[in-house]
Amino acid sequence: MPPRPQINHVHEEDDDDTHGNNSKSLPVAATVEYGRSPTLIKAVPSSFPTPLPWYYNALSKVSCLVVPGLFYAGPLLWASMGPVLFLCRTNAKHLLQYGGGWMLFNAFLTFVPIRKWPYFRQFFQLWYERYDFHHNLLPTTNNST
Repeated sequence: MPPRPQINHVHEEDDDDTHGNNSKSLPVAATVEYGRSPTLIKAVPSSFPTPLPWYYNALSKVSCLVVPGLFYAGPLLWASMGPVLFLCRTNAKHLLQYGGGWMLFNAFLTFVPIRKWPYFRQFFQLWYERYDFHHNLLPTTNNST
């Protein structure tokens, strides 16, 4: 069977940086005027020494294993409400103690992170070196996004 011919789908009018949109009204956001660098800058942790000592490196490895598993904690807590209420169905005192307490605990954990936690942000700077994290924020800008 003969090889299939190569088809080039690139058109000359699509060579601009508007990605198929013919209007040039949207400027590139990664410019110095917007506080962004057109090139990526390596992130350096401000809370930990670089390179990481062995104990911070071990903490980084453990947190990389534990943190993704925590995303299962919320749904599992809500799913365990049924068995807890089923086990406490014969005794109203236990139902109020365990079932009500479990439900309040779940509701509390559902709505807790309503503000910024800067200590979490500092802790996860351990991952900068592990994942070779880069950004495009200029060091002189004070941008909180």
